[in-house]
Amino acid sequence: MKQIVITLDSSDILSLEKQGDKEALVKASHESIEKQIEEGILQIKSSKESSGTEKESFSFGLIIDGRSLEYSLGNGLEKSFFKLA
Repeated sequence: MKQIVITLDSSDILSLEKQGDKEALVKASHESIEKQIEEGILQIKSSKESSGTEKESFSFGLIIDGRSLEYSLGNGLEKSFFKLA
């Protein structure tokens, strides 16, 4: 099973939290989650393409922390998140 992990526990995000710049934190969090969702979708797509068949079964696990889930279900990311899930 391949794991797709979506989290906001990066050094950039943690640094912005410490600085207290809420606007920059929201923007950076949105961009980070959006990028991680896109990478997860691409990972699944490339696994399907490399097999050469749609019938072959692949097993993926989606791991997402609470704050990331909150951003994924809001801020215009819902469609891509549900596509990944």
